[in-house]
Amino acid sequence: MLDDTSAKIYAAIGSRDWWGVWSDRASVAVALGVILEGIAEVKALSRWFGLSTRESLRVAFERIGLAILVVALLAEVGINRHIADATNTIEIILGDGLNTAVAANSVLETRLKSQQTGLTSAQTQISALSTQEATIRSALDKDAAALRKQSEYLAGRHLTKRQYEAIQTLKGKFPAILLITEAHCTECLNFVSQLAVAFTNADIKVGLSMPETFIGTSPGFCVYTSPNGAAVIAALQKAGFIARDCGSVALPVFGIQNPDRPIVGVGQQSWFTTPAKAYLGPTKKPDGERAQ
Repeated sequence: MLDDTSAKIYAAIGSRDWWGVWSDRASVAVALGVILEGIAEVKALSRWFGLSTRESLRVAFERIGLAILVVALLAEVGINRHIADATNTIEIILGDGLNTAVAANSVLETRLKSQQTGLTSAQTQISALSTQEATIRSALDKDAAALRKQSEYLAGRHLTKRQYEAIQTLKGKFPAILLITEAHCTECLNFVSQLAVAFTNADIKVGLSMPETFIGTSPGFCVYTSPNGAAVIAALQKAGFIARDCGSVALPVFGIQNPDRPIVGVGQQSWFTTPAKAYLGPTKKPDGERAQ
């Protein structure tokens, strides 16, 4: 569109310039006609050109000058009209081009405003999505933390090599031990079975009691006041367990009056190291000997 407008303007300018050249020539012709008329009419000029004594030549000068003057003036009228038309054409083309540019600019401004409105709306949506994302992430983090806490709580306890070896230090110190746990706690029973293996391998006879009234609320082991209780506490603490003396008040509730062996309560909690597999002592060779 711009190239077409430029071509039209250049064509109109070329036409105006061409007629301008002829206008200059017509002006020269008018000047020549005026000069000839002046020579013929002004006596001083007639005498200077020697026309005062030659009437026929003076009349010829007068007629030629008049003819040139008339023709040049008529030509200038037509030429000026063409120049005016060319100028008007240029103005029309420029006006149309300006109007078209203004209209196009108006359309662009409308589109720009629409796009800016759309951009503002998109930015608002992005901000809202970012807020939602932050809220969802926060909720997911809380859920993940709660899940980790629940998983840690529900994770089964497994005896480690260090704990197993600490229990083996009790070998020869007393012949038997009583383990008390909660009857409804499957995880507690599984862990107590691992402890039973460790104590048995230390040549300590293991007894198991599961009274309905037992509730293991303390973190770690409750070692009730009984013979060799201090040695058991020391071994469990060496193993990395939480173990403490819980006195003897609860023993009658368990139906125990005069304990003749260490009594250890294993409650439902998860304060223990949780490796992938319990350590239940060195593996045995086919000939029955323990591997080192």
